[in-house]
Amino acid sequence: MNIMKLSIIVPVYNRENYIESCLKTLLQIQSDEIEIIIVDDGSIDNSLDLCRGYEKIDKRINVYHKENGGVSSARNYGINHASGEYLMFVDSDDMICVETISDFMKKKWDKDIYLFDYYTDNGELSYCKRDLPKEQENENFLLHAFLMLKNNMIWNNIYKTSVVKTNNILYKESIKMGEDLLFNLEYANYASNYEYITQPLYKYNVETVGSALKLTRLSYIHDYTQIYDYLLTYYSEKKFEKYKDVVYFMNGIFMNLAGADYDLKHPFIEEFEKSQLYTDISKESLTSKKLKLKQWFIVRHIYRNRLMKEFVKKLFI
Repeated sequence: MNIMKLSIIVPVYNRENYIESCLKTLLQIQSDEIEIIIVDDGSIDNSLDLCRGYEKIDKRINVYHKENGGVSSARNYGINHASGEYLMFVDSDDMICVETISDFMKKKWDKDIYLFDYYTDNGELSYCKRDLPKEQENENFLLHAFLMLKNNMIWNNIYKTSVVKTNNILYKESIKMGEDLLFNLEYANYASNYEYITQPLYKYNVETVGSALKLTRLSYIHDYTQIYDYLLTYYSEKKFEKYKDVVYFMNGIFMNLAGADYDLKHPFIEEFEKSQLYTDISKESLTSKKLKLKQWFIVRHIYRNRLMKEFVKKLFI
């Protein structure tokens, strides 16, 4: 069997109203060097039958069916079955930009990861240019980029399969919120180079986001606690300057939790009472001249937030 250039992994769960539109755009890609890996995650609607129908008419499609385990489980299943040199992820209610992929398939690929722009679709397409750090030659560029909350999705990137499989980079199946970020952060540890392509790769269906986000606040907080644990492990031997990424990430989470009841934030605070971050970042560090002014303002803004004051105390004192 010939080695494919690109594996496109599509997890599916009860998306009979969207999956055909998704597959029709994928089949418009003008290349025989792609494989479309559809992983049905135990759908109880007509999704699997629809996918099987498309499998019969295009040899590039391979459909797999498994017991329900969640989107992360389905993506991992797809990774394990991918034979392409590179891979990308497409959600079953979204669409790709056919022209971008078709053109890209004609080029020589030699980077560990390719970053793209994208569209959001809420009935009207809006072009979204990727918001990337200015210091693009920095050795930690990818890490910085993924910690910017607008950049931590997986669907507007193309990954090198060998980097994923050699380093056993898989989704954390216990995490329901922030799983893309963890995957990207782990990948950034092993990626040696990248290329940013100023073309849209993806059309993100905003109208279907709500159903995926109906998680309890407590579950949301617990998942991000695990992400913090990963960040702290990575930065445990770094100097304080490197913690600016964690500070920016903290700020994004605080903004997302701004409307949560204080009682729901207590578990979040209690989790971090066990954290070693406060021993790595001393209270004196907050006034360090090494901190850039922007970082200092972010920390001060967080600290002055009445609802989060005790939380920040646990981190920095």
